[in-house]
Amino acid sequence: MRPFSLELEGFTSFRQRAVIDFTGLDIFAITGPTGAGKTSIIDAITYCLYGCTPRLGKQSISELISQGADRAKAMFEFASGDCRYRVARQTKWTGKKAGSDVRFEKLEGDKWISLADKISQADALIESVVGLDFSGFTKSVVLPQGRFDEFLKGKVDERRRILSDLLQLDIYSRMMQRANEIAREGKNKADTLDGLLARDYGASTPERLALLRGELVDLKPSLEPLTMELNRVRELLQTAHNLRQNRRELITVEADLKRMGPDRTEAEKRIATAKKAISERQKKIDELDAQIKSSSYDSRIRDELVAKLQKSQRLHEQEKRIRSIEEARTGRTRRTSDLETDYKNAEAALETASKKRDLVKKQHDSDKKSLDASIRKYGSADAIRAVIEANRRRLKEEERKKKLEDELTRLNEDVKRRETTLKEAGDDEAKRRASLDRAREELDHLQRKYSAEELKLLLERGQPCPVCEQPVERVPKSRAHPSIELAKKAIGKQEEELNRLITSRSTIEGELSQLAPRVTGKGDEIRSAQAALDDAEKAVRDVLKKRPGKDAEGELEKLRDQALRLRTAVEEAVLRLDELRDEESKARERAEKIRQDLIKLETETAAESQELQRVAAEIKELRADLGEYSDVAAVKAALKQQDDAKTKLEGALHSKEIEAEAMSKAKDALAGDSSTLERLKAQGEASELSRAKLIKAAKSSMSLLLSAFPDLRVEIERADDDAAAQLEQKARELECERDEIKRTVLQREKEIETLEAQIKRAAELREEIERARANAAVAHDLAQTLRGDQFIAFIQQEAYHRLAIDGSIHLMTLSSGRYSFGFEKDEFIVLDHWNADDARPVTTLSGGESFLASLALALALAEGLSGLSHRRGGFALESLFLDEGFGTLDAETLDVVLQGVENLSTTNRLVGIVSHIPELAERMPVRINVRKSVGGSTIEIS
Repeated sequence: MRPFSLELEGFTSFRQRAVIDFTGLDIFAITGPTGAGKTSIIDAITYCLYGCTPRLGKQSISELISQGADRAKAMFEFASGDCRYRVARQTKWTGKKAGSDVRFEKLEGDKWISLADKISQADALIESVVGLDFSGFTKSVVLPQGRFDEFLKGKVDERRRILSDLLQLDIYSRMMQRANEIAREGKNKADTLDGLLARDYGASTPERLALLRGELVDLKPSLEPLTMELNRVRELLQTAHNLRQNRRELITVEADLKRMGPDRTEAEKRIATAKKAISERQKKIDELDAQIKSSSYDSRIRDELVAKLQKSQRLHEQEKRIRSIEEARTGRTRRTSDLETDYKNAEAALETASKKRDLVKKQHDSDKKSLDASIRKYGSADAIRAVIEANRRRLKEEERKKKLEDELTRLNEDVKRRETTLKEAGDDEAKRRASLDRAREELDHLQRKYSAEELKLLLERGQPCPVCEQPVERVPKSRAHPSIELAKKAIGKQEEELNRLITSRSTIEGELSQLAPRVTGKGDEIRSAQAALDDAEKAVRDVLKKRPGKDAEGELEKLRDQALRLRTAVEEAVLRLDELRDEESKARERAEKIRQDLIKLETETAAESQELQRVAAEIKELRADLGEYSDVAAVKAALKQQDDAKTKLEGALHSKEIEAEAMSKAKDALAGDSSTLERLKAQGEASELSRAKLIKAAKSSMSLLLSAFPDLRVEIERADDDAAAQLEQKARELECERDEIKRTVLQREKEIETLEAQIKRAAELREEIERARANAAVAHDLAQTLRGDQFIAFIQQEAYHRLAIDGSIHLMTLSSGRYSFGFEKDEFIVLDHWNADDARPVTTLSGGESFLASLALALALAEGLSGLSHRRGGFALESLFLDEGFGTLDAETLDVVLQGVENLSTTNRLVGIVSHIPELAERMPVRINVRKSVGGSTIEIS
C-alpha cells in the first residue's frame, strides 16, 4: 500500500479542509508543536482504511469530530499493486449517537468505479486490497505512538498472524482446501457420470440401431400407391363439389318458381286498389278547388286594416295622452304658486339669519380684541397660572434660603469654635512633648549614672562577664534605685497624656474636615435657592409690572379670572357664530332649492305646452287619415272578418295538399306494383331456363363420377346422396393412412439419429469419467502434501529467521555493534555482544533500546520479506509510518537511526516520521508542517 493523497475536514484539530499530496514523497517528517495534530494525520489514514484509530478504537469514534463541527470527513487515495483506489469515510453526530458511512472506489481509466458503499462490504474489500487487517497494519506499516514495540514483544499467535498476512500464507491453506474440493468434485463428477451412463445410455447399442434401420427400409415403399390414389380422388373432388353446387342451385330455383305464383296474384290485387283510390282523391280535390275560388279573403285589404288598426290605437293613446297633460298642467300651476310663496319666505329667513350673524360677529371681534390685548399685556390664563405657581415657589424659596443662611451661620460658628479648640490642643501637645523630652533626658542621665547595677542583672554564674570576659564565680547582689523607677513611671504618664492629646487633636481635625464640605454644600444650596428666587420674582414682575408684594398672588388671581372670562366669552361667541352660520347656510340652501324647483317647473310647463301642441296636431292628422275607421272597435270587426275568411281558406288549401299527397302516393304505389308484376313475370321465365340448364349439368357430373367410382351413391332427386362428401371421406382415410406411415418413418429416422448421438455421447462420457478420476487423484495427492500446515509452518520459521538476520544488520548499526537478534521457541531474543554474547529476552530492553530493536524489525519487514511472498510484485509493505519514540534516543544514536531511515529512500518505499524534535525534522528532505491556530490546524509542505 502506497499513499497518494489525504484530505481532512472536521477531523480532530483540522476544522477546515486540509489536503496532503504524497505524490513524489519518499522520506519525510511530520512535525509541529504538541497538540497541533501530527498523529491525527496517521489516525486519518487508519480511519479511512479501517474505520477506527489506534488511540480510540471504534467505540469512541465520535471523539474524532472537531469541536463546534457536526461531522468528521476524510478521504484517502492509495495504490496497492498495480491498481489505484480511493476510500472516503464520514462520521456524523446526530445529537444522541454517531453515524458513519463509507464509499470505496477503484480507478479504471479516467473514471472512478464504485466497489462498495456499505461499511461491512467496504471493510472486507479494503482489508483484502491492503493485505492486512487493522491489528497487522498498526504493527507493521504504522507504528503508533507508545505502541511501536508490539510486533517485537507481542503474543506469538498475533505475530504469526501478521506474518501470514504479510506473506499471504493463507493462499496455501486455501490451496489445500481447494485441492480437497477439486478431489471431491472430481470423484463426485465421475460417480455422477457413471450413474448417468448406466441410467440414460444403457439401451444405446449398435444392435438397437440395426433393428431400427431395417424397419425404416420396410416402410418407405408403401407410400407411393397411397399418394397416387389420393391424387386421383382429389382430381375428381372438384367435379363432386360442382355437382353439389348444381343441386343446391336447382333446389333454390324450384323454390323461387313455387314462391312467384302468390306474389303475382298479390301484385295484381294491389294495382286494382290503387286505381280506385286515385279516382276518389281526384274527386275531393275538385271540390276543394271550388271552395278556394269562392273565398272572400283578400290579403291586401287585411294589410290595410292592420295598418288602420295601429293608427286607430295610436289615435286612442294620444287622446288619453292629451287629457293626462292637461291634468298635469293644472297641478303644476298650483305647485308653482306654492313654491313662489315658499321662496319669498325663505328669502326673508335668510336675511334675518344674516343680520343675527353680523351682530354676533361684531361682539366676537370686540371680545377677541380685548382678549388679545390682555394676552399681550399679561399673558394667557395658563401662563398667569404658571406665574402664580412660580410666586408660590418664590415664597417657599425665601423661607428655604433663610433657613439655609441660619444653618450656615451655625456651621461657621461651630468651625471657629473647633479651630480655637484645635489651636489650644496643639499648644498643649507641644508643651507635653517638651516636658516628655526633659523627663527622658533625666532618665538617661540616671541610667548612665547607675549602669553597673544594670550589668549585675545580666551576670550568670559560670558564664563569661560581658565586660572583662572572665568566668563569673559569684553573682553580686544588685541594689534598687528609686529615682530611676520614679523617672520611668513619670515618663509613662506623660506618654499617655501626650497620646490623649494627639487623639483629641486628630478627632477635632476629623470633625473640621467633615464640617468643611457641609459649609460648602450649604453655600451652594443658598446660591441655588437665590437663583430660583430671582427667576420666580422676575416672572411675577413681568406680569404685575412691579416688585411682588404680599398680595401678589391675589392680584395674579384677578388677572387670571379676567383672562378666563374673556376667553370663555370668545369661545361662546365662536360657537354661537358657527350656529348662526349653519342656520344662514341652511336658509340659503333652502331658498336655492326652492328657486331650482321653480325653474324646473317652468321648464317642465313649457315642455308640456310644446308636447300638447304636438299631440293635438298628430290627433288631427290621424282623424283625417282614418275617416270612418277612427273607432278601434269598427276596425277590429272588419279585421276579424278577414281573419275568419283566411282561416277557412287555409283549411281548404291544407286539405287539398293532403289529398294531393295521398293521390301522389297512390300513383307511386300503382307504378311500383306494376313494375313488380313485370319483374315477377321476367323472373319466372329466367328461372325456368336456369332449371333446365342445372339439370343438364348435374347429369353430366354424375356420369363422370360414376364412371370413375362406380360404387358412389348419386341421384339428382335425393339430396342425401352427396358425392363430394363421400370423396372427401375417402381422401381423409387415404391421408390418415399415408400420414401414419410418414410419422412412423420420421420417428424411426429421429430414433436412429438420437441413438447414433447417444452412442457417441456414451463414448465421450467414458473418456470424461477417466479424466475426472485422474484429476481427483492429483488433487488428493496435493492436499495430502499440504496437510497439517507443515509447509506454512516451514515458511513462517524461515520468515522469522530471515527477520532475525535482516533485523540484526540494522540493530548492530543502530546499537553501535552491541545487539543482534536471535529467535528461539517462537520468540525474538537479543544477543548482547558487549557481555560475552549473552542472550536476553526483548522484554529486558530499556525504552530507547526497545525503540531501536522495533525500528530494526520494521526496517527488516520493509526490506527483506518480499522474497518469501508468493506474489512479490504485490507485497504489502510499500510504506512505513513511525509515530514518535525518537525522544528516547541520545544525539549520537539518533544520527545512526536517521541514517538507517534515510537508506530506505533508495528502496522506492515511502517513509513518514512523526516527531516534534527540530533536529530530526531538519534532516528530512521534505517536511509536513502542522500549524496550530484558533480556527483549526493547517498543513504546509516544505
